[in-house]
Amino acid sequence: MTTRFTGFSLTASLAFACLQAPAAAESDLLSVAPACVPGAGISVAPRQAGPQLRHDHIRLANWNIKKSSEIGWDQDLSVLTQEADLILLQEATLERPVAVNGLEAHFGIFAAGYRTDTLTSGVMTLSRVPAAGKCALSHREPWLRTPKATAITHFPVDNGNNLLVINLHGVNFTFTARPLQQQLADIGTHIEQHQGPLILAGDFNTWSDARQAELGSLMSNYGLDSVTFTDDQRITVLDNPLDHILTRGLTVISSHTLATGSSDHNGLVVTLSATVQPDPGQNQALAATGSE
Repeated sequence: MTTRFTGFSLTASLAFACLQAPAAAESDLLSVAPACVPGAGISVAPRQAGPQLRHDHIRLANWNIKKSSEIGWDQDLSVLTQEADLILLQEATLERPVAVNGLEAHFGIFAAGYRTDTLTSGVMTLSRVPAAGKCALSHREPWLRTPKATAITHFPVDNGNNLLVINLHGVNFTFTARPLQQQLADIGTHIEQHQGPLILAGDFNTWSDARQAELGSLMSNYGLDSVTFTDDQRITVLDNPLDHILTRGLTVISSHTLATGSSDHNGLVVTLSATVQPDPGQNQALAATGSE
């Protein structure tokens, strides 16, 4: 079930505190992505009449929102997400509403990561149209033993394509890049199974040359392009940007970054056009099987 996101309060979101319980897996306010099945593709709903993304104009905003913990986060979010079709947030929480200034009309999918007795944070994908399929990956920080979440979603496009959208928060506190390599490898299995356009975006925590190299390998293996920014205000560590938007089968119409005062990350915005036409055989197979 994908439900329209209308904002939620602490009281309403307490139902998510124990996401392991079947009764807490869904609510009337937000759709929680189930765990991905290893080695299996996402179950994609057969295409039906209804809202779809425009193939010639897909606007995406990406931001690590720092748990909405700093003053002014709602104003920054409102500016960042103007006219956005897809909004990818990292360190989003269930305890603080993000439906501000127009986001009430968006659908929401949440993949849980870090949890305490009073806080559940993770990645959140908001969209103007409901997802046709979704699942979540989880990878633990080797030191802290806390999970980092990835939300994997499919969205129908009006030219017959299915757009794969992956919202990633990269494993961070490690001696080597190997844990990030494993996280990217698991994401790669979903990219490999998808033949249409895709977007992979988020906070990759690529703060070292070794981590950047792992990301470069993923891009090379799957033919991904990195969105560039003329006035690049992405947060960097040792000249390595932490946040990225990667695409395949899409053309960049425009892109920009937004400096924010309410997070330790700045926002990224890109407008895209789908350049790859759907393969008729692929679409017939999707319609028949309902799987990726």
